Amino acid sequence: MGRKSATCSFMVVKILWNLLDLLYDVSYFIYKSADTLKWDALLIYIVYAVGKRSGMKMFRKFLADHFPYLADENEDWRKWATKQIELLGGAKWQPTRLYGRTKRSRKRAAKNSTTSSTLSQPVTARGSQQRRKTMDELTVVIDAGHGGKDTGAISCTKKLEKDFNLSVALKVAERFKSIPEVKVILTRSTDVFIKLTDRSKIANEAKADAFISIHANSFFKSSQGTQTYYTNVISKDFATMFHPYVLKATCFKDGKVNKKSLSVTRKTKMPAILLEPGFLSNPKEEAVLMTEEFQDTFAEAIVQGSCAFFGVTYNVSTANPGLTPITTVIGTEKLPDPGYIKEGISWVPARSVLTILGALWTFQDKQVVLSGTPLDTLLIDNTAYIKARDLVPAGVGVFYEPSLENAKAVLLYPPKQEGAI
Repeated sequence: MGRKSATCSFMVVKILWNLLDLLYDVSYFIYKSADTLKWDALLIYIVYAVGKRSGMKMFRKFLADHFPYLADENEDWRKWATKQIELLGGAKWQPTRLYGRTKRSRKRAAKNSTTSSTLSQPVTARGSQQRRKTMDELTVVIDAGHGGKDTGAISCTKKLEKDFNLSVALKVAERFKSIPEVKVILTRSTDVFIKLTDRSKIANEAKADAFISIHANSFFKSSQGTQTYYTNVISKDFATMFHPYVLKATCFKDGKVNKKSLSVTRKTKMPAILLEPGFLSNPKEEAVLMTEEFQDTFAEAIVQGSCAFFGVTYNVSTANPGLTPITTVIGTEKLPDPGYIKEGISWVPARSVLTILGALWTFQDKQVVLSGTPLDTLLIDNTAYIKARDLVPAGVGVFYEPSLENAKAVLLYPPKQEGAI
């Protein structure tokens, strides 16, 4: 009698606890969605929450499949991790709640003799993963955001984001042609409209190894910076590794790596990121973003980052017997990109230098134009270089260390009056 009473008490406590837990979840849902709350959405959430606690797994899966914002990210992560372990020869995961610890051990499949050694090997790059038979199976999907009737953001000079996105995507695809280990799939190669769900579907059906969506940001006129977005936990390392490549290409303010629920990065089943190199609403950043020279550099950075992620060797040919590398310093800031000495003349990277100086410049017909004046331009690996001495008329102080004939560094000092360039 005492045992039955204890069982009943336990059931009552469990029911009350579930009700309290349900009340808390519903209250939090109402609080979080107070500004946009709709009664039909609240009703769906309550039914979902009740099903979640009552063991209605099939019903819960149905709701999660049809209403993605109800999906459990932890569950997605568990499924992905389980699949990877099984592909490496590990035992299939079975829940303790269903089988119990004793029965679970009896049902476990025979251990693969190579599993322990395989799992203990350090993984230094995506390209070394065991589930791939050959390197030529590596696939990256490049998504040019927007397109067709969806123009995306409109810049401060009325240029369209969709055009920027497509231009960069095509340049990325062209560069990958020299890398046989990686196959490239474009979600669009022309100015057409592609639904968000179809973009992620293309990547999922191709069983791609990585997904990169190219965009350009827009908000206030003063907004600035380079941002990399991801959604699912399997994409965090990819985004963290990739961001420095993009940041180096833009030389804009570091907008950091950010987690955000975006359709194309949420519904893809592989590491996926969305790149926002700069703001089209910012006149200075827009002037840089819309140049062919920047788009070449940005595309190059995407290829370099992808190859680093895959573990594929990608050599940037900078060898030239007529060039001597030198360090470029603006004020006290050392630039990551080198300058060069050619025939006794110092050349500095145009984009990096002019962006930091806040200059108004463009790139037209393979030539840098500063405040309407064309400058002598030297192209090295799709990067434009200008003569350091051509910055003197704009008020920039130019010094060499230790001398022009044997320069080790070129020192640039911005003009004292802001906006003089």
